[in-house]
Amino acid sequence: MAIRRFEQIEFIPISKEKAWDFFSNPVNLALLTPAKMMFQNVFKPDSEYVYPGMCVVHSVVPFAGIRITWVTRIIAVEPGLRFVDTQLKGPFALWHHIHEFKAVAGGTEMKDVLYYSMPLGFLGDLAHLLFAEKQIQNIFQYRSERLMDIFKF
Repeated sequence: MAIRRFEQIEFIPISKEKAWDFFSNPVNLALLTPAKMMFQNVFKPDSEYVYPGMCVVHSVVPFAGIRITWVTRIIAVEPGLRFVDTQLKGPFALWHHIHEFKAVAGGTEMKDVLYYSMPLGFLGDLAHLLFAEKQIQNIFQYRSERLMDIFKF
């Protein structure tokens, strides 16, 4: 099982507080997910903001029209600075996503560090090569474009 790392650093011309309020609200994930993935919240989150131990349950169609349930748990929160989610059930063998926020001149630097691995051994590695790696990149690119629309910058 190959463990892969994806990192993206993005500048958003809004305050760190505004960025934190938006990203730490799990309902907003739907606004940042490509429509073709048909994102749905399975349960309404029990809090407006992430907290350690919080479970977020949603369903997505990652490929080939197959709908899956994706359950993540928030395992760490440093309010205003970072939070970490990890997959309990979903399309990956491993999913560990760190979200960090840092105030910089003119706005906020948002850093995502994702550690992940594909299921199914060799077949998962082949799926990664054929489409999964590109799909992860496209999801983060879509998020960048949506943020411009949402925050009008």
